[in-house]
Order: sequence, then structure tokens, then C-alpha cells
Amino acid sequence: DGLADCKDQEPYSPPGYDVDANGVAAIPEPDYVTEDDDNRIVDTKAAAIVSSIDTKSDWFLPMIHYDLDRYNIKPEFYGQLHHVASVMKMYPDLCVTAAGHTDIRNGNDYNKVLSYNRAKAAIDYLGANYGIDRSRFKLMFGGEETPLVGNTRSEAQHYMNRRVEFRVCDPADFDMARPEGPDAGRGASSSYSGNKNSGF
Repeated sequence: DGLADCKDQEPYSPPGYDVDANGVAAIPEPDYVTEDDDNRIVDTKAAAIVSSIDTKSDWFLPMIHYDLDRYNIKPEFYGQLHHVASVMKMYPDLCVTAAGHTDIRNGNDYNKVLSYNRAKAAIDYLGANYGIDRSRFKLMFGGEETPLVGNTRSEAQHYMNRRVEFRVCDPADFDMARPEGPDAGRGASSSYSGNKNSGF
């Protein structure tokens, strides 16, 4: 830079910049992003994503699955239920339908009650653990009539059909009353002594 190193206050100045009389490079101050700027950027991006969704019905809500002849909530699905609760808390006017299903084993009268019990258990869990009012849910059930996997040949396929699906309420959705039929399935605290192959 034309200044003797013994007089240079910055002997190794970065190249490409003008230097002052002391040999110090004149580097412009960077444009720092403040926390407020960062929040504003995130909010803008999030708003753009939300506005790009045509309707709330396009949102993904998970499903949960059940063991054979059971309607208790399995711990591995707590995360999925937390996701449902988080969406409902973010949008307090949102209505969610919980629709219960079974596999094809046993009679459909039994299976309809079991699918009702599964949907009810999921709704009860969300109410008890997240304080979401029951009025924000529609409880529906399909028994064995709407399988996720058809022509089931393995236990894994049956397992996929034993489920509760969550979706944003459709205008045609409504609360279905408990169907006629025998008590069905086992909850978390109920005892059971029957054949393990009798359920669905």
C-alpha cells in the first residue's frame, strides 16, 4: 500500500480496498440483520406459504394405528396427536374430524363399535392432554368398510387398516352416535381373556 510496515497500523490489509493514511483498509460496514428483521422475514415467508394453500382441507393431518382388538392410544403415536393438537391450537376456529376404522376380521356390528371406540379414544386424548374442546371435533367411523389396504393377507396389512384418520371437517361431516352392537375392544385399563385372534 506504499506505507512502510513499521509505520503501517495494518501491515496485512485485505486486498482490493483503499487504505487511509495509517495503512488501514477502508472496508464498508456490513448490513447486519437484526432480530426484528429476521422475524419479519420469517413471518413474510410463513404468510406466503399459508396464502398459497387454497383451503385448510389441503393440510396434512396424520393418522394413528391400533393393535389387534384394542382402542388405547399407543405411545408411538403421541407425536402425531401432538401435531393435530398444535394445528388446532394455532387455528382455534378449526374443526377436525376423527374417523375410526378396523380390519376385516369379526362381524361388522362389532367392528363399527370398535372403530367408534378408537375415534372416541383419540378425541378424548386430545381433550385431556391439550385442552381442546370436544365441540371442535366430529367423530365418525367406518368399521371395516373403508380399508386403507384391500385384499389383506398379512398382519402388517391388517395393522394399516386399524386406524383413526384426522382431517379438516368437511361440510358433510357430522358427529356419529355410538352404533348399536356389543362392547368392543380393549382400552388401556380393561382386562381381557379372549382369543387374541378374535379382534380386529
